[in-house]
Amino acid sequence: MNAPDSPPGAPSLPPDASAPRVLVVDDHAIIVDAIVAVLRPLRRTAHIECAATLAAALTHLARSPFDAAVVDLTLPDSEGAATIEQLRAAAPTLALVVFTGTTDAQALAACTRAGVSAIVSKADDVAALRGALARLLGAPPPPSGPGAAQAAYPPVTLTPRQREVLQLIRQGLENKEIAQRLTVSPSTVGVLVSQLLVRLGASNRAQAATMAWRVVPPLL
Repeated sequence: MNAPDSPPGAPSLPPDASAPRVLVVDDHAIIVDAIVAVLRPLRRTAHIECAATLAAALTHLARSPFDAAVVDLTLPDSEGAATIEQLRAAAPTLALVVFTGTTDAQALAACTRAGVSAIVSKADDVAALRGALARLLGAPPPPSGPGAAQAAYPPVTLTPRQREVLQLIRQGLENKEIAQRLTVSPSTVGVLVSQLLVRLGASNRAQAATMAWRVVPPLL
């Protein structure tokens, strides 16, 4: 069932001038509800607005600034990288998180080229989306004391291909070199690296390499 611009099931959070502003662009109310629930544990209450179409999202962006947007790639009036291109043109500094069920590497690579900040699969658990948004909006500092690292950074499981890419990053290889080693395109490696950053909660490749200890089973 398609959801209106403000899905009836989405909780209404009180506005706060200091809170990050997040635009959720998805036409399914149940997904919007899940995203709102994911946002709650972030450092401060986010101000959330919803758009069920690209046209509605562009109207929101023209009306007021947003810090981040969580975007589905299949909307009633737009699909794929074309959606990202138009959102990026409307808001050049907007942190764009693609939340999608697609596994099409070419489509995801096109979105990466169009300027997405992170890609999260709907097949992942909610912690992946929360981690991406926390990283982009500014997460709270990790707790200190015994066991703090394990509490702040729980174990992460990766796909076999993601494990290969992370291992090669640890060896110092660049994306082009990884692509040659794995016999895939550089754009595919770019998508895999983006997924790794989200899964590990890392802000860049170097940090991802230092957080490989979180991966289970352990890398060799």
